[in-house]
Amino acid sequence: MIEGTLDEAIGGTLYGWAWDDSRPNDPVVVDLYDDDTQALLHSVTAGLPRADLRQAGKGNGLHGFSLHLPAVSTQRELGVSARVAGTDFILAKSPFRIEIGDQPPDRAGRESRLKGRFCHMPFEKLVLQSDGAHLCCPSYLPVVVGDVKTQTLDEIWNSEMAIEVRRSIIDGDFRYCQDLCPEIGQGTLMMTEDVPPELYGSAAEARNGPLAWGPKQLSLIYDRTCNLSCPSCRVSLLVATRQEREEFQGILERVIRPALGSLQVLEFGGGEVLASSHLRSVVASIDRQQTPDLRVAIMTNATLFDREAWDALRNIHGMVHLVYVSLDAASKEAFEELRRGGVWEPTLRNVEFISSLRRQGTIEEFGILFVVQTRNFREMRDFVRLGKRLGCDRIMFHELVNFGTYPEGEFERRSIVAPNHPHHLELLTELQDPIFDDPCVDLTNLRSLRADYLARCHGP
Repeated sequence: MIEGTLDEAIGGTLYGWAWDDSRPNDPVVVDLYDDDTQALLHSVTAGLPRADLRQAGKGNGLHGFSLHLPAVSTQRELGVSARVAGTDFILAKSPFRIEIGDQPPDRAGRESRLKGRFCHMPFEKLVLQSDGAHLCCPSYLPVVVGDVKTQTLDEIWNSEMAIEVRRSIIDGDFRYCQDLCPEIGQGTLMMTEDVPPELYGSAAEARNGPLAWGPKQLSLIYDRTCNLSCPSCRVSLLVATRQEREEFQGILERVIRPALGSLQVLEFGGGEVLASSHLRSVVASIDRQQTPDLRVAIMTNATLFDREAWDALRNIHGMVHLVYVSLDAASKEAFEELRRGGVWEPTLRNVEFISSLRRQGTIEEFGILFVVQTRNFREMRDFVRLGKRLGCDRIMFHELVNFGTYPEGEFERRSIVAPNHPHHLELLTELQDPIFDDPCVDLTNLRSLRADYLARCHGP
């Protein structure tokens, strides 16, 4: 029996899967057609890892596929039908009508921003997420390049999809990257001629093949265990099961340990390192004698980050490059609503403790983060003042992203960056304040929103 479906389209990239149970571990080829003209758009091999398929018993789970549609169509909207090659089987949800996200009215503007640019991330970074491995933040580069639960480091790092993503950077089409990426949206990616020759030359040589080096930065976000259930990323408390912890141990042995030799930065995020027994075991596995140049980055909610917890991390004292705290608020009321399960007063004491570690030089960088939404946007200026009082190196603001945790219509009510939001103009007015010009403030993907509004108000 053959199964398969067209799942979703993100930024002009169509995702789906197909599987033949008579050949459970062999990838099938999927033909995609323009539903209006029946012209063949492309044939793709359904061989990408999908954790959901593996858990559902679909062979080895390597049956996903993706196709970047702007590469094969100039239409603004496209109906796509998919059929398993050599059969009459049509994938569920065919035809799938989508608006091609990477073909906006300012397509020429996007191409201009990316012309002659280079991004080093896919050549240096590996992100281990529960749904698979990525070569950058999954929100910016959603393509999965490997299965963290079954594959080795090299199988992931030099997979066919990883090679293809890197080719897209070398060739300058950036077809798998989303405009949500601040550097793409702002047009601030490094110019090719400014890239260190040893990096660009080696990357270009590997355009259609494996890299000769391993990842320099490894981000661990596959364990989402956390003591909070913030509505921006989950609907309830998440704690890894025994089976998941056993799978995590496999990731440690097959991927993390082999990567340590080449790593410059090991980043803990996704969940809360201090709430996860597995992530604490990863910390304990670091041998400072064998990795003296390794730096550790910790993303934390700070609710557990007191002196006792810090002492328990003594294995990495002197190796901590940065600690960033997700707060999302400058007041008790907003914090306890948005950081569900957190209590403001002890958390603020912990943040002040982290600040003292920075002042002492025990950690190299300290920052606080704020996800901008309807509930908290009026506290943005107070958040900057809080960060300045704490001596933060960086005060970061991000727009709210929909991770599927909100009931229908709720994300739209919270996403104040949307132009049709009733308080959007008030947000723009808030952003006019010169407090956001402070060098330690990073507006990330809100920067262009502010710049455009200031230009309209005051002229170039």
